[in-house]
Amino acid sequence: MGNPNLKKSLLNKSISLFTAVVLLGSLLSQSISAADSPSQASSSPIDKAKLHSLIRESILQSSPDNFELAANNDETLIAEDINTSSAEDINVIIQLSKQPAAVGRYAAKLGDLALAAEATEQIVQTEQTSFLSNAKAKGIPFKVNYQYVTVLNGMELTVRANQIPELAKIPGVKAIHKNLIYHPIEESDSSAAGVSNPIYDKIPLEQIGVDKAWDMGLTGEGMKVGVLDTGADYFHPDLKDAYAGGYDSFNQDEDPYEDTPDLLNSYPGSEHGTHVAGTIVGRFSNTSSVNVQKGVAYDAELYVYKVLGRHQWDTGGFYGTSATIIDGIEHAVKDGMDVINLSLGNSVEKDPNSPDSIALNNAVLVGVVAVVANGNEGSSGPYYYSIGSPASSQLVISVAAATSTDKRYSATVKGSVASTTYESRLDLISWTTDQEAFSSILGTEPLDAVFVGLGKQEDYAGMDAAYLADKVVFISRGEITFVDKIKIAAEHGAKAAIIFNGNSIQNNDGTIVPDLSDTILGRNGPIGPIAYLGDGYHYIPAFDMPGEQGRALARELINHPDQTLQFTFHNDFELSTIAGDRIADFSSRGPNSDGNYSIKPDVSAPGVNIFSTLPAYGKDQPNVSYKEAYGRLSGTSMAAPHVAGLALLLKQQHRDWSPTDIRAALANTADVINNESNIQYDVYSQGAGRVNIANAIETPAIVQSLDEITIYDEHMKPTTIPSEASSVSFGMLDPDSNLTADKLLQLKNMSKKKTTYKAKIVMHPRVTSDPNDPIATPDVMDIEMSLKGLQGRSSDQITVAPHGKFEFLLTAKATTKTKHGVYEGEVLLESSGFPSLHLPFVIHVGDDSGDNEFAIQNMSLTNPTVTEDSPIDISATLASEDIVYLVAAIFDLNDELVGIIGEIYDFDEEKYIMNPLPAGEIIFPDFNGSYTLNYFSEDWTIVNAKLSKGMYKLAIIGYTDEFEEGDISVAFKSVYAEDEPNAPHK
Repeated sequence: MGNPNLKKSLLNKSISLFTAVVLLGSLLSQSISAADSPSQASSSPIDKAKLHSLIRESILQSSPDNFELAANNDETLIAEDINTSSAEDINVIIQLSKQPAAVGRYAAKLGDLALAAEATEQIVQTEQTSFLSNAKAKGIPFKVNYQYVTVLNGMELTVRANQIPELAKIPGVKAIHKNLIYHPIEESDSSAAGVSNPIYDKIPLEQIGVDKAWDMGLTGEGMKVGVLDTGADYFHPDLKDAYAGGYDSFNQDEDPYEDTPDLLNSYPGSEHGTHVAGTIVGRFSNTSSVNVQKGVAYDAELYVYKVLGRHQWDTGGFYGTSATIIDGIEHAVKDGMDVINLSLGNSVEKDPNSPDSIALNNAVLVGVVAVVANGNEGSSGPYYYSIGSPASSQLVISVAAATSTDKRYSATVKGSVASTTYESRLDLISWTTDQEAFSSILGTEPLDAVFVGLGKQEDYAGMDAAYLADKVVFISRGEITFVDKIKIAAEHGAKAAIIFNGNSIQNNDGTIVPDLSDTILGRNGPIGPIAYLGDGYHYIPAFDMPGEQGRALARELINHPDQTLQFTFHNDFELSTIAGDRIADFSSRGPNSDGNYSIKPDVSAPGVNIFSTLPAYGKDQPNVSYKEAYGRLSGTSMAAPHVAGLALLLKQQHRDWSPTDIRAALANTADVINNESNIQYDVYSQGAGRVNIANAIETPAIVQSLDEITIYDEHMKPTTIPSEASSVSFGMLDPDSNLTADKLLQLKNMSKKKTTYKAKIVMHPRVTSDPNDPIATPDVMDIEMSLKGLQGRSSDQITVAPHGKFEFLLTAKATTKTKHGVYEGEVLLESSGFPSLHLPFVIHVGDDSGDNEFAIQNMSLTNPTVTEDSPIDISATLASEDIVYLVAAIFDLNDELVGIIGEIYDFDEEKYIMNPLPAGEIIFPDFNGSYTLNYFSEDWTIVNAKLSKGMYKLAIIGYTDEFEEGDISVAFKSVYAEDEPNAPHK
């Protein structure tokens, strides 16, 4: 193959292009790292095999999230991660062509009788029966595990992978996917503890106005909620009277109970679903405990759908798949749920049109409110674009996690060993429930201390409870969670614990030990809020010590083994209150992966140190005590059920409201919240704000966006509907175009009386950004915003008749003076005597505003589709002068590497080095759907192939001169290949 047209490239030396591919959608560039792999023969100065492995691992590790994965395709799609040459059994989701029954029901509501007649359970079942008959006639051995007719037309089969191409040939088959793995969303540093309030924890409930709703008689009575999770301990006194049924989709039986402990294999049992259920419907009925749980909608009926279960190969975890989740949604819809809660997610899968997302959208279309946790990747992955599936579903309510008002204790503590002494105020990070007389518990006399390294079980060898009864254990941060460190210390009888900031390192002999260096970047001060656990039935008083002090004491003790480490606690314990309404650092951020920078999450709710029910597994132990069957957990998993409970209260008040009405009411009336510096959280962190049911139950109207969205199964004909969203995104505006962008909004009067509002635009002049890479908010005066179509002399008024609607326009215009960046604001509607309504909006100005700090920016395609006869150019801006090598590669929708498109590099043959590539525009020209496989033939010639018809992801990957982990930058676009494989020229 010859070199491409050099005049299209910014390089003048060496460009190696194999051929082309094509993408659709947009993704931000991001820095990622990957693992190496064995080398492979190559004449290039770059080791191709290593490069391919790095690319693949980079995609998997970085959780890319911004792909637009929607497409129409009349050909059956077989997911590229399925090895169709394997004879191994595999579980797959088969999607058939007819629309599921939920779509038919929605069509009937819209008056589309033709579509309603086409999408019925009978027609879907007929198509599935025909498929199964054809498969049997072909002699294909398979097992049907699940069949879906309501929210998805399909089934899960177990079949040999090499039989899948034959299944794909059967009429009506549209797509075949592997199951995805899902996990409950909770923070790992969570605690199992009761609360010191003698009745129930009122703080998060009052924070979101639940007490006001209860005063109005709204308790969830007559409502049905489905919790799709790990199951529930429905023997718990606070849940047993609420429990009304459900299904175990994981084990396919009628009993959705939590996985019980397996002590023989060190499996602690599952608890997540019980905690979530208690937040929604806890009946505060446990007479054996002082501390009980009162749920948001405590009179609602609880249905449990077990969609997550125990790993067969893992003693500590649990998981679920697309099949189990879709099956749970199916059962919930058929059982007539008003609201379903999914505190689970897949942080890698970002597709808003994945099978489970489609199932949720269809559930919403038939009237079920779906609430989904937004994810916990905000502090462990990319800050923005960290939302995963199914929170990315366009019709669900996605929920971020906020903090609640909390109490903190501190005291002066002196530590001394040999000649080293430190005295300072330390914060308590845990203590025993209902035991807060710390001066009496710890005394004021010096207490001997024992250094137990990282505080793991093996670090306590030879120490029994009698030995540790009056001693303090001294522990380094690292290796295991703070929860485990404190629980293990308590189990061994320690009186108290002091945990100092630090890390773990590996010794020459392979053992893991504390790093006692003088200085450790970022770990010289106190550990901080991340260590805070609060009270717990199985905790002891534990303190947070600055790293420099703690490591110095530990070194001194090791250097003087004949000396004794002692701690003295002064009698000066102080209680302080920490303000709530802060977005948790772990809470995943938007924007959504729909290619339009849409706002996700939708709303925020309490999700940090949330008290609720925990299982005691009374089903297997009839005499077990539930006295201490409560605990605190953190995560967006804990935020979502608060919103699910509020949705039940609103549904009780307004039986005729649709799921999008309820979403709008909660979002329109939410309280906008600020960080510790009183800077407003950006919309991709808090959504419309922290929910407040006290406002939502009083509003007579709602305001919604009427942007059209497409709801469809992958590669099926789309159904276009108004989004009725509670926010609006203008996508990307070009400041040089001088064009005005319009967005259609509607004010919807939900009451029996005429309503009048005054409307205005409120810009957000200063909002938060990524704390690891802060960016100043652009000057909001530089963008022109207006409302059109209003009434009144000043054109700021809207009057709507009872149960009427009024449509108006929100317009935005970026001019040449408008700086590139992300602009935020809200449409604010005010009416005397009623809660104000607000609808947030966001505008990205300039094609670098998605993320303007990465090495590869502004990636674009001349066309989002490609054919052999219509090649396209792929371009980007190289914003760094450190990149020495660029490669364009194709990935399938499961992030598996398909092949290489081309390379750009400037290799100095005399010096045998890569010269840095100049910053500026880069182009991979004339891509026509061909690519190079990631191996060579026996005669060392390059093996080429042609994309099958379907959707793919294209990546431009840049490498620095080191080619080591962390030296990769990547940008993505999605592309649709239209040609059939080996299609003849027209």
